[in-house]
Amino acid sequence: MNRTARRTAVHLSLLVGLVATAGTTSPASAADHADERAATSSYVFAPGRVGPATAGMSRRAALRTGLFVADLRAEPCPVQPLAWKGKKRRGQLFVDTTRSGRIVEMYALRGRFTTTRGVGIGSTYRAVRHAYGARLGAPRPTANGVVAVDVRRGSGAGTRWLTFGFPETTGATLVASDRVANLTVRRGTRPQLVSDGC
Repeated sequence: MNRTARRTAVHLSLLVGLVATAGTTSPASAADHADERAATSSYVFAPGRVGPATAGMSRRAALRTGLFVADLRAEPCPVQPLAWKGKKRRGQLFVDTTRSGRIVEMYALRGRFTTTRGVGIGSTYRAVRHAYGARLGAPRPTANGVVAVDVRRGSGAGTRWLTFGFPETTGATLVASDRVANLTVRRGTRPQLVSDGC
Protein backbone atom coordinates (compact mmCIF):
# COMPACT_ATOMS: atom_id res chain seq x y z
CA MET A 1 0.00 0.00 0.00
CA ASN A 2 1.51 3.34 -1.03
CA ARG A 3 1.65 6.44 1.19
CA THR A 4 -1.46 8.04 -0.37
CA ALA A 5 -3.51 4.88 0.10
CA ARG A 6 -2.38 4.54 3.73
CA ARG A 7 -3.28 8.18 4.44
CA THR A 8 -6.71 7.68 2.88
CA ALA A 9 -7.30 4.55 4.97
CA VAL A 10 -6.36 6.39 8.21
CA HIS A 11 -8.68 9.27 7.36
CA LEU A 12 -11.53 6.86 6.64
CA SER A 13 -11.05 5.04 9.94
CA LEU A 14 -11.06 8.34 11.85
CA LEU A 15 -14.23 9.41 10.04
CA VAL A 16 -15.96 6.13 10.87
CA GLY A 17 -15.01 6.58 14.54
CA LEU A 18 -16.41 10.09 14.61
CA VAL A 19 -19.68 9.00 13.00
CA ALA A 20 -20.01 6.10 15.45
CA THR A 21 -19.65 8.37 18.46
CA ALA A 22 -21.60 11.35 17.16
CA GLY A 23 -24.72 12.12 19.18
CA THR A 24 -23.72 9.95 22.12
CA THR A 25 -23.57 11.44 25.60
CA SER A 26 -22.70 10.07 28.99
CA PRO A 27 -25.63 8.90 31.13
CA ALA A 28 -25.02 11.81 33.52
CA SER A 29 -25.12 14.37 30.71
CA ALA A 30 -28.28 12.87 29.22
CA ALA A 31 -30.00 12.87 32.63
CA ASP A 32 -29.05 16.52 33.21
CA HIS A 33 -30.50 17.58 29.86
CA ALA A 34 -33.68 15.56 30.45
CA ASP A 35 -34.16 17.32 33.81
CA GLU A 36 -33.69 20.73 32.18
CA ARG A 37 -36.20 20.00 29.39
CA ALA A 38 -38.82 18.57 31.75
CA ALA A 39 -38.73 21.39 34.31
CA THR A 40 -41.14 23.67 32.49
CA SER A 41 -44.23 23.47 34.72
CA SER A 42 -44.40 25.83 37.69
CA TYR A 43 -45.08 22.76 39.86
CA VAL A 44 -42.00 20.79 38.78
CA PHE A 45 -38.69 20.83 40.66
CA ALA A 46 -35.23 20.09 39.25
CA PRO A 47 -31.81 20.85 40.78
CA GLY A 48 -31.62 24.61 41.28
CA ARG A 49 -34.98 25.40 39.69
CA VAL A 50 -38.76 25.26 39.87
CA GLY A 51 -40.20 25.40 36.38
CA PRO A 52 -38.62 28.37 34.58
CA ALA A 53 -37.53 30.04 37.85
CA THR A 54 -33.95 29.40 38.96
CA ALA A 55 -32.09 29.95 42.20
CA GLY A 56 -29.82 32.96 41.69
CA MET A 57 -32.29 34.65 39.32
CA SER A 58 -32.76 38.41 39.70
CA ARG A 59 -36.08 39.85 40.81
CA ARG A 60 -36.68 41.37 37.37
CA ALA A 61 -36.02 38.05 35.61
CA ALA A 62 -38.18 36.18 38.13
CA LEU A 63 -41.11 38.54 37.55
CA ARG A 64 -40.79 37.97 33.80
CA THR A 65 -41.51 34.26 34.32
CA GLY A 66 -45.06 35.16 35.37
CA LEU A 67 -44.81 32.97 38.48
CA PHE A 68 -44.33 35.71 41.05
CA VAL A 69 -45.74 38.98 42.35
CA ALA A 70 -43.61 41.73 43.87
CA ASP A 71 -43.68 43.30 47.33
CA LEU A 72 -46.38 41.11 48.85
CA ARG A 73 -47.47 41.98 52.37
CA ALA A 74 -49.04 39.04 54.23
CA GLU A 75 -49.16 39.11 58.02
CA PRO A 76 -47.32 37.98 60.08
CA CYS A 77 -44.53 37.93 57.47
CA PRO A 78 -42.52 41.00 56.46
CA VAL A 79 -42.97 42.41 52.95
CA GLN A 80 -41.73 39.81 50.49
CA PRO A 81 -39.74 41.11 47.49
CA LEU A 82 -41.04 38.08 45.57
CA ALA A 83 -43.99 35.81 46.29
CA TRP A 84 -45.33 32.88 44.30
CA LYS A 85 -48.76 33.45 42.76
CA GLY A 86 -49.76 29.89 41.90
CA LYS A 87 -53.02 28.28 42.92
CA LYS A 88 -52.83 27.60 46.65
CA ARG A 89 -55.24 24.69 46.41
CA ARG A 90 -52.44 22.90 44.54
CA GLY A 91 -49.84 23.84 47.12
CA GLN A 92 -47.65 26.71 48.21
CA LEU A 93 -44.16 27.61 47.03
CA PHE A 94 -42.07 29.80 49.33
CA VAL A 95 -39.24 32.01 48.07
CA ASP A 96 -36.25 33.27 50.05
CA THR A 97 -34.52 36.26 48.46
CA THR A 98 -31.80 38.80 49.08
CA ARG A 99 -32.86 42.37 49.91
CA SER A 100 -32.72 43.21 46.22
CA GLY A 101 -35.08 40.33 45.42
CA ARG A 102 -32.57 37.87 43.93
CA ILE A 103 -33.78 34.31 44.53
CA VAL A 104 -31.70 32.42 47.09
CA GLU A 105 -33.89 29.38 47.67
CA MET A 106 -37.35 28.02 46.81
CA TYR A 107 -39.20 25.37 48.78
CA ALA A 108 -42.56 23.66 49.08
CA LEU A 109 -43.93 22.22 52.32
CA ARG A 110 -47.15 20.81 50.91
CA GLY A 111 -49.05 20.43 47.67
CA ARG A 112 -48.81 18.64 44.35
CA PHE A 113 -45.21 19.53 43.61
CA THR A 114 -43.10 16.84 41.96
CA THR A 115 -39.66 16.58 40.39
CA THR A 116 -38.76 15.88 36.78
CA ARG A 117 -38.35 12.23 37.81
CA GLY A 118 -41.98 11.96 38.99
CA VAL A 119 -41.43 11.91 42.76
CA GLY A 120 -42.38 14.67 45.18
CA ILE A 121 -44.10 15.55 48.42
CA GLY A 122 -45.64 12.38 49.81
CA SER A 123 -43.37 10.03 47.84
CA THR A 124 -41.54 7.32 49.77
CA TYR A 125 -37.79 7.21 50.28
CA ARG A 126 -37.85 3.99 48.25
CA ALA A 127 -39.40 5.83 45.28
CA VAL A 128 -36.87 8.67 45.55
CA ARG A 129 -33.96 6.20 45.58
CA HIS A 130 -35.41 4.39 42.57
CA ALA A 131 -35.82 7.68 40.67
CA TYR A 132 -32.34 9.08 41.35
CA GLY A 133 -30.17 6.04 42.09
CA ALA A 134 -26.49 6.83 42.60
CA ARG A 135 -27.13 10.57 42.15
CA LEU A 136 -28.85 10.66 45.55
CA GLY A 137 -26.64 11.61 48.48
CA ALA A 138 -26.65 9.92 51.87
CA PRO A 139 -29.26 11.00 54.46
CA ARG A 140 -28.03 13.85 56.70
CA PRO A 141 -29.55 15.45 59.79
CA THR A 142 -30.42 19.17 59.84
CA ALA A 143 -30.74 21.67 62.65
CA ASN A 144 -34.54 21.58 62.73
CA GLY A 145 -34.88 17.81 63.03
CA VAL A 146 -35.50 17.09 59.35
CA VAL A 147 -33.48 14.42 57.56
CA ALA A 148 -32.27 15.72 54.20
CA VAL A 149 -31.25 13.84 51.06
CA ASP A 150 -29.66 15.80 48.23
CA VAL A 151 -29.30 15.61 44.47
CA ARG A 152 -26.37 17.74 43.33
CA ARG A 153 -25.50 19.13 39.89
CA GLY A 154 -22.31 21.01 39.09
CA SER A 155 -19.67 22.28 41.50
CA GLY A 156 -18.49 25.39 43.33
CA ALA A 157 -20.62 28.53 43.36
CA GLY A 158 -22.67 27.19 40.45
CA THR A 159 -23.71 24.00 42.24
CA ARG A 160 -27.45 23.37 41.89
CA TRP A 161 -29.26 21.48 44.63
CA LEU A 162 -32.50 19.58 44.90
CA THR A 163 -33.13 18.49 48.47
CA PHE A 164 -35.80 16.12 49.79
CA GLY A 165 -36.76 16.64 53.44
CA PHE A 166 -38.10 13.79 55.58
CA PRO A 167 -39.47 14.11 59.13
CA GLU A 168 -36.90 12.75 61.58
CA THR A 169 -38.05 9.47 63.08
CA THR A 170 -35.03 7.36 64.00
CA GLY A 171 -32.07 9.72 64.10
CA ALA A 172 -30.47 10.50 60.74
CA THR A 173 -31.51 7.20 59.17
CA LEU A 174 -34.38 6.61 56.79
CA VAL A 175 -36.43 3.55 56.01
CA ALA A 176 -37.98 2.76 52.64
CA SER A 177 -41.48 3.79 53.73
CA ASP A 178 -40.53 7.26 55.06
CA ARG A 179 -42.26 9.99 53.04
CA VAL A 180 -41.02 13.28 51.61
CA ALA A 181 -42.32 16.26 53.62
CA ASN A 182 -40.72 19.08 51.64
CA LEU A 183 -38.75 19.93 48.51
CA THR A 184 -36.07 22.63 48.32
CA VAL A 185 -33.89 24.00 45.53
CA ARG A 186 -30.87 26.25 45.89
CA ARG A 187 -27.73 27.32 44.10
CA GLY A 188 -24.25 27.46 45.68
CA THR A 189 -24.38 26.25 49.28
CA ARG A 190 -26.35 23.18 50.31
CA PRO A 191 -29.90 23.77 51.66
CA GLN A 192 -30.18 23.56 55.45
CA LEU A 193 -34.00 23.28 55.47
CA VAL A 194 -34.46 25.95 58.12
CA SER A 195 -37.48 28.09 57.22
CA ASP A 196 -40.13 30.21 58.89
CA GLY A 197 -42.85 29.60 56.31
CA CYS A 198 -42.80 33.19 55.02
